[in-house]
Amino acid sequence: TPVIFALLTLRKTIYIGLKDTMTLIGHLETVTAEADGSLDSVNLALVMALLYCLDVSFLEQGTEDREDLLQALPLLTEKQYVAAVHSRLVEGQAWKLPGLQAGVQLAWALSLRAVSQLPQGAGITPFIAQAIVNFKINFTLDLDHLMILIGEFYSKDPFELELALEFWCPSESLQHTSLTGSFLGVPLQRPPHKQVVLSKFVRQMGDLLPATLYIPYLRMLKGLANGHQCSHYCFSLLKTNGAPHENRQAVVSGSVVSWEHFFHSLMLYHENLRRDVPSADSMQYRHPPIRGITQRELEGLTAFLQLLTTIITWSENARLALCEHPQWTPVVVMLGLLQCSVQPVLKAQVLHALAAFGKSPEIAASLWQSLEYTQILQTVKVPGQRQAAGIEVELNEIESSCEEYPLTRAFCHLISTLVESALPVNLGAGLRAPGFQPYLDFLRDSVFLAFPTRAYRRPAEKWELAEAVLEVFHKLLREYEPQPADFLQEMVELQGEQMPAHKPPGHSLMFHLLNDSPTLSLCLSLLEEGARQLDTYAPFPGKKQLESAVLHCLCLLELALQKEVTFMDLLRESQTSLLVSPVEQLLQGVSAQSRRADHITNIARYLYHSSSNPDAAFQSAKILRRIARYPNIQARLVGDFTHDQVVSEKLMAGFVECLDSEEAQEGVAADDPEKRVARIHHETKIHILNLLITSLELKGPNLGLYLLGYEVKKPVSSTNLQDPGVLGCPRSCLHAILSLLQRGSEWRTGPVLTKQAPQLAELFYQVIYQLCACPDTSGPTMRYLRTSQDFLFSHLQHLPFILPGMSDRSQHICLKSTSMWERLTAPEDCFSKLQRENLAIIESYGTALMEVVCRDACDGHEIGRMLALAVLDRVLSIDRQCQWLMYLCNSGYLRVLVESLRQDDAALQTLLTPQPPLLKPLYIYESKMALLTRVAKTAQGATELLRCGLVGQLVECQVFHMLPQNEALRSVLSISILQRQSLSLLVRLVGTDRARYLKQIEETVSPGDLAEKREEMEVAMQQICANIMEYCQTLLLQSSAEAQFSLCLFSPSASEPADVAVPSARVPSLGLVLLLLKNSATDFFRYHDSHRQSLNKLERVEQLPPEELKELCQGLVSGSGGVEKVPSVQRNVLAKRRLVQLVNNRAKLLALCSYTIETCLFVIWRHLEFYLLYCTPTDPKDSLLPGFRGQDSFIAFCVDPSGSRGLSVSRVSQQDLEQLQTDVANSFNEPLQRKLLEVEGLYSKTRSRHTFIQALTRRIRGLVHHAKG
Repeated sequence: TPVIFALLTLRKTIYIGLKDTMTLIGHLETVTAEADGSLDSVNLALVMALLYCLDVSFLEQGTEDREDLLQALPLLTEKQYVAAVHSRLVEGQAWKLPGLQAGVQLAWALSLRAVSQLPQGAGITPFIAQAIVNFKINFTLDLDHLMILIGEFYSKDPFELELALEFWCPSESLQHTSLTGSFLGVPLQRPPHKQVVLSKFVRQMGDLLPATLYIPYLRMLKGLANGHQCSHYCFSLLKTNGAPHENRQAVVSGSVVSWEHFFHSLMLYHENLRRDVPSADSMQYRHPPIRGITQRELEGLTAFLQLLTTIITWSENARLALCEHPQWTPVVVMLGLLQCSVQPVLKAQVLHALAAFGKSPEIAASLWQSLEYTQILQTVKVPGQRQAAGIEVELNEIESSCEEYPLTRAFCHLISTLVESALPVNLGAGLRAPGFQPYLDFLRDSVFLAFPTRAYRRPAEKWELAEAVLEVFHKLLREYEPQPADFLQEMVELQGEQMPAHKPPGHSLMFHLLNDSPTLSLCLSLLEEGARQLDTYAPFPGKKQLESAVLHCLCLLELALQKEVTFMDLLRESQTSLLVSPVEQLLQGVSAQSRRADHITNIARYLYHSSSNPDAAFQSAKILRRIARYPNIQARLVGDFTHDQVVSEKLMAGFVECLDSEEAQEGVAADDPEKRVARIHHETKIHILNLLITSLELKGPNLGLYLLGYEVKKPVSSTNLQDPGVLGCPRSCLHAILSLLQRGSEWRTGPVLTKQAPQLAELFYQVIYQLCACPDTSGPTMRYLRTSQDFLFSHLQHLPFILPGMSDRSQHICLKSTSMWERLTAPEDCFSKLQRENLAIIESYGTALMEVVCRDACDGHEIGRMLALAVLDRVLSIDRQCQWLMYLCNSGYLRVLVESLRQDDAALQTLLTPQPPLLKPLYIYESKMALLTRVAKTAQGATELLRCGLVGQLVECQVFHMLPQNEALRSVLSISILQRQSLSLLVRLVGTDRARYLKQIEETVSPGDLAEKREEMEVAMQQICANIMEYCQTLLLQSSAEAQFSLCLFSPSASEPADVAVPSARVPSLGLVLLLLKNSATDFFRYHDSHRQSLNKLERVEQLPPEELKELCQGLVSGSGGVEKVPSVQRNVLAKRRLVQLVNNRAKLLALCSYTIETCLFVIWRHLEFYLLYCTPTDPKDSLLPGFRGQDSFIAFCVDPSGSRGLSVSRVSQQDLEQLQTDVANSFNEPLQRKLLEVEGLYSKTRSRHTFIQALTRRIRGLVHHAKG
């Protein structure tokens, strides 16, 4: 029956007859409510079905099908319908839910009234009269319920439709013409009759309001004031209801529903109650004295405060007008009430009202100071006070014993609002150490850490409290950016004593999140509890608040991951004793609840709930993407994700569900609230794809392989990809990606995703390309794409994608995937038999086929030549008997191919022009070189290529000596120039040019900016030296892992250059690196002394002499008079700021010098190892193999005097090597070695677990004293 009625009501043109209507009413007479007072979904649908049967609102709307609906309306067409239904509803038995019966009776009365206006409804009037008589039996109670119903109905407006505007008819000229005479927000010349009547109802009820309806009327106004325009109308109503200020007497006249009456009453309550405020020592919080406020008055005050909160939440004009009123002073009065002995519920409403006032930054700033002055939260300990006071005592004594926490929740809401509006840095200055720290300590220690162990009369309040306090933490950390000054211990003077200054609240939160603190543990415990509750899919009290609390926890972790690098870098530079650990490391810890390291697994579980909790899934994806950057975590995560089969399948399903989401939409503006969820789903996809891309770049096993369905416990290459469900294969991220890309690929327009979401499509193609490019995943991927999906062919036919959103890079990725597919060699174990059969078929055609293919490879159309070359390449790879190779050589086709390189050279040179022609010559050249490379892989083929003169042909190609005018190609082919220029720049910075650059600064910069510019220049020069040495180190490591085959960048001379002011065209000597090493060590100690002195001065700024303070402030003060005009207090602040700059500057320089020293030592050691151990001198008498040339020669990039480009081979004599050994022994002496070891002790070991200075020094010393055999 319920299903039938629900289906019948889906179409507006279908009504149910009398019999079915009576059956439906009979069922609803017996319906009972759920435990929480609500109806279940089935009975709610049946109630709506009955209300629809009685609905005749189409009569007023004047729709086109009005007459058709009248003909189908049983109320008019069935003779007994009205009498039978009326008798059952009005005269029948009482229902089990009287409220439900009253609602249906109201709907019936409205229908009768509307139908009576029709010609067909003449006989309905007696029933209307009877209904009216019944409704007047208990007028006051029914009107009470009606007002409460109206208030509750309009109190929630999630789509901001402001339907309550029907109750407001403007009686005054408003600034916005769109508000005048508006009906449902639509401007009209004259308000509709309905709006006029409803507006009169609201106004006249306020004028003639009996005491019993006072609270219901306020609750109705609260619902009708919900919205920007509605709040303005309600504010105006309460303003006009009051008596004029200039005419009012001692006794307030006018309406009791007015601002005048409200605030006058509030002031009277405050006056009476504050006389009874006990002292801090005499307070008995368990039984506070409540005088002058009855329960009825408490309800009235609560209703007024709720109405006030609604109006000023929506209307900023009302907020400012009320706050600035000189006689009402609502903020002052409410703060006074908070200090009186009143119920926590009333105090909570006062705090909510203050929070609404605090939405304006100008009010919030003064509200902070008022909170500090009134000590709502005791932040200043009064001397001699034996017992604490304020909200902390109310929480621990009153609310905990009552097991209800409205005051604490409201206080968290107030702090959350004020933190977002304005957070003064000097909060509490003069009374205590300024800052937010006392509030943060209370919220963290007394509220957040204690909330799991408190008792709750209402279970949902547990999660409401957690949500409220976590919202504050989230806002504080979101607005925090680590600064160098946060890591210096500043002191403030308070009553003649020096006290440590408080850190910013975000700094404190970061410190707790970067340690295994109770705060972090509770956040992780909340995430575990939230995932467990959501996995049950069952409703429970406080579910919405738990979801919100979990979201705040996820945001805190993501923000900590985002800011931890900067935070830890500044912490290291400050040399403080604080110890922290990266968040990703802490997340690998063991959970106290499950006894397993499953924190990251719990975070990933929220992806499974992306449809119901898209924000949590989004934050989860962001966290996982940040963690995925670390290779050491990836392997462990794979183990954690796969150790339990059920958990593994659920996690996989979560990732897949996010990628499959149909709600995602690309290109949605961030400020579009209607499409916010679609944007969140799209960004979640982006984060997951970037996680996959990052993971696939790391060594396996990694998350990317697991999520894409590859083997992680066996060799990756053994993976056998299948469609979802085949052989128990679950749906993986690869299936989701291919499914989305395949949509529309069979159509002429091509894949839909490339047009609807080009950014997403590009990332999808990149994932597939990485799978095809990796040797381990290439085989399984290509096999699956070719045999199951036909993916490559279906997408190739649509290339190129002519779309503005699709970048060339993504199309290039797709093309590279295709090329790889063409060149893929089938696995031997699966296709060797097929290969043999194919080769037998090819050989059966004899030399005729060979002749055709070879001729096509040498001449013909470009595409035919490329295909023929590819066929030759593939056949040669499987032709074990080398028959095709012999034919290629003996028939002369191989020589023709080699000699054709001369023609290719001319065509390739044209490609290096700014606007090259088509790239066909390049493709042919690549195919030809691929074939020649295949031939060279056999001894016979290599011999034939040498006989054909391949080396000579390549040497004569001029294209290799050209520098392309295209910038992208230039960067690839001009690496030798970059080396020479880098080393040339190093020569300048090590020599006298450094002093000259600093002198130029002194000559060109004003004295006020001289110190700052000089410091910037020093950092820049040290940074350049460090970068060049890092570049040299990288070149050495990339050239060879072994020193004997290493590239040498510096000549074997350790004597310091006589004149390094002008760079030489010759290769710089190793002595230049030794000179840079000495200079860096000297600079280090100079910077270290300056750094230590600045730190000492920073700790005692107040004791510095005036002249020294003046010197420190000089660079920070501009204008006439300079420092002399700055007050002494401000001078200390400026000096402190300047010292912080100096400390940070010297810390950067120390880091650069230390790094330069390490890289110099590595370069020296690598060159000495080659020269002294592996390099064979060129002298014939010293050479074991006279006349041998090549392998052990010194090779360096040089520039000839003529400026020609190329490689020059220099020979090293025995005398050069002996002199090198002597010079290094003299330069790299004991004093220098001690100085280097001291650098390591002072700086390096305190900042890194791995230091190399001592090891490299020992190796160089061993090489210098090593006797060469």
